[in-house]
Amino acid sequence: MTQKTTKKTKKRRRISVSAVILVIGIVIILIPFGILAYLIFGATLGTGTPLFGSRFTNDLNPAITQEKVDALDSSITSLTGVEEASLNLRAATLRITIDTTDTLVASEISELTKQVYQQIDTALPVTTYFKSDEVKKMYDLEITVYNLKDKPDEANYFQFVLVKNANMETWTIQEVSKPLDPEIAKALQDALAAKNEPTESENSTEGN
Repeated sequence: MTQKTTKKTKKRRRISVSAVILVIGIVIILIPFGILAYLIFGATLGTGTPLFGSRFTNDLNPAITQEKVDALDSSITSLTGVEEASLNLRAATLRITIDTTDTLVASEISELTKQVYQQIDTALPVTTYFKSDEVKKMYDLEITVYNLKDKPDEANYFQFVLVKNANMETWTIQEVSKPLDPEIAKALQDALAAKNEPTESENSTEGN
């Protein structure tokens, strides 16, 4: 018997140039989405994980320790006219809030505010702890002193705020219980009072 050899020819499929371009385009489009998905997935895994370290690396040197804050608290509390003092050191800012004797007037509270600043400068020299340079960031300072703790609306209520940021050459003090522009303050108060007064129609309705 004569065997017939069947030759199978393999047909090669040619990929068109347009198909190649389409595939490459899809890959290029998917790359940024893949990166975004990876970032979102990584952020999800990191949710709730504490971050260790400090954003003040190489700054705040020398540091204000809790022992220094406690010693400063004692010296400020001993000043005449101070009824209560609160010292808070957070986010590179030392905030001091002082409630004074109710009978102190504005000039006395202003002077006491400056005395507190001097106490701080003695315990924590301002040029060392509250002044930044080109190399490092140092602490900011805020001192708030007031009387009549629970009666800020009283006429004899006075409050002063002394600020010394690390980038400031010197401190500034302001009486925040007194408006900078009394005329504008009076106009705003009158406008608010007029707004709160009942109108004629409201009065007639109430009368009926």
